[in-house]
Amino acid sequence: MTGNEILNRALLLLGYSDSQGNISAEQRIKSRALSVLNAVYADLFYTVHEDGFVPLVSLSDPIQLPEKMLFDIMPYGVASFLAMSESDGDNQQVFTVLYNQKRAGINQKTMISDVLPTV
Repeated sequence: MTGNEILNRALLLLGYSDSQGNISAEQRIKSRALSVLNAVYADLFYTVHEDGFVPLVSLSDPIQLPEKMLFDIMPYGVASFLAMSESDGDNQQVFTVLYNQKRAGINQKTMISDVLPTV
């Protein structure tokens, strides 16, 4: 998935679209998009990797994260930061809470493997 696809998902979540559902990313949003994407990308990248982060250079660059993060977590973080940059306090509050809740679930184990010591 590319930065542009994540940006479009975030804009749809925020409701920044016209009456037909077409995304209306104005120039001021597009000018901030890359820095917002890189902030959220770096935040999520270090939850699954020790090092090696390479920021996006353009919106068409692919994002190297697990699929669950790309579809279920990252759009909410991007939406939160975009809402903040637009002084959209209500959306910022909602999407910050959602992003933090989804991000908190990353490190939780869903399955316990062998926990008994061998003798």
